[in-house]
Amino acid sequence: PCFTGILSGANRADVLKDPPRNIRIGTFGAIVFSFFLYTSFFLLWGSVATDTYLKGNFLDDHHARRLSSGGDISEEAGRLIVQTVVWNPFPNSAFVGIIIASLSQSLQCLIVAPRLLQNMAKDRLMPALRPLEKLSSSGEPVHALLFTYLAAALLVLIGELELVAPLLSMCFLMAYAFMNCSCFALTWLHSSTWRPSWIHQRRWRLLNLLSCGSGFVICITIMILVHPVWAMAACLIAIGLYAFVNWKVEAKEWGS
Repeated sequence: PCFTGILSGANRADVLKDPPRNIRIGTFGAIVFSFFLYTSFFLLWGSVATDTYLKGNFLDDHHARRLSSGGDISEEAGRLIVQTVVWNPFPNSAFVGIIIASLSQSLQCLIVAPRLLQNMAKDRLMPALRPLEKLSSSGEPVHALLFTYLAAALLVLIGELELVAPLLSMCFLMAYAFMNCSCFALTWLHSSTWRPSWIHQRRWRLLNLLSCGSGFVICITIMILVHPVWAMAACLIAIGLYAFVNWKVEAKEWGS
């Protein structure tokens, strides 16, 4: 879950045997597992290097360098911390692990994203997505998969990680922000379909409102800190899509 995301199971709810139970157990299990794994990373990194070194400040034979800085800094500077701190049972094994983790995340996105797009298109709330509704003879969203691949390929062709990273960060943070917003609204409105049922008890309701509201504010704040322009663009797009669905599309029963 640290590499494929804690919501991977929820994103494939249509193929789960018992979605309410499986999503609940799987999501909380992924959160707990990720928490302890990342905590172990903090402890292990802190055990082998000082905080100053881990922040990227270290000295070589000539002058001080910062791992995250650019300019006239050598490309090898950013690799020094991996080569000297990470245990490599064989040459460049740490880089092999980084590549494998990246590939696993990429494959997970290629599996989940087409399903989400196809389900959104099947609801027919946005006419532009209707071409992605079709399934192959084996039940696979081939059109949505092709669209996902082309979108990812175009981003890769940019060739500048510094340009792509803020955009991807905005997508994730916006998704988590509105997830918190949805949970806040469902709790605030006492929705009868909002689970678990004990969430409407006073103490749990206040706790959920506080955590969801804080989560929303934190996500939006991080978006602005990461890149104000991209954050503004993402918010405008989200507001525009919401307004379009409410103004253009008539109310209908949800299909998925």
